[in-house]
Amino acid sequence: MVEVNVICPICNKSGRITVDEDSIKKNRRGVTAINVTESLICSHSFVSYIDKNLNVRDSFVCDFKIELPEIKQEEVDLPDQSEDVAEIKPDLILLNIKANEIVDILNGVFMKKKILLLNENEILYNPIINMMKFVFQHNFDYDFSILNRQEYIKNKKKYKDFEIIDKERNLSKRKKELKSKTIKVEGAIVKKFLLEASSYSGLLLFRNEILKAFQMSKSIIEILKNYQKEEKISKKKLVDLLSEKYEISIQFEYLEFLLDIVKNYHGYNLSRVSDYYFPNLGL
Repeated sequence: MVEVNVICPICNKSGRITVDEDSIKKNRRGVTAINVTESLICSHSFVSYIDKNLNVRDSFVCDFKIELPEIKQEEVDLPDQSEDVAEIKPDLILLNIKANEIVDILNGVFMKKKILLLNENEILYNPIINMMKFVFQHNFDYDFSILNRQEYIKNKKKYKDFEIIDKERNLSKRKKELKSKTIKVEGAIVKKFLLEASSYSGLLLFRNEILKAFQMSKSIIEILKNYQKEEKISKKKLVDLLSEKYEISIQFEYLEFLLDIVKNYHGYNLSRVSDYYFPNLGL
């Protein structure tokens, strides 16, 4: 065992955590994700990923209280993708882009935004594009580009409607977003991807979580289309109907995440959904 110094990405408080040096150095992925729970360093929970030299490559905020629902998804017939997976090189991606950038890309797709990632390392371009094709196959459509900063500056007007993802952006602005922005579920999905020991298994889990969100958001639309009562449907009722359909329990945070997808990605009107979970109680 060895101690590693980590820094909270929100409050900048630093502290030392104990990690298994042997397992980190033997990890074939090149980086190992470590959960840093509340009160271990500060009042925040976050994930740090550490390379084989015991350097902290990045830390990102993740709410450990968010639980992703486990459902039995319908089997999707996919062509042989062994070559596609080989071209993705997830370990190379994780060593060179921040987890928060992956969270932002995910959120951008779910909110149906055009996305531009700024990155100077052209070696990453094809692996990232291949990863996008792989994880968003048979679910969400997306509009994604990747450029270096010089190319972006030359063509800035062309990308005025794009969500710009830039790791060099103002840190204080990022911290403000982390405190206010509701991207907790996207963070939990990325955490699941990072924590998986195998790169290939991690990619499959990543894609499955994205497919799950797509399927369940479409289920909400079907529920609303078939809802015949005059009064608005409560969010609690939606949770109950989804839980019954998929035989799982669903956190309210996950429902809010799905409703954001229904509204922003699918463009479906949510006027028939009550703002309350328990309308009679005003809650």
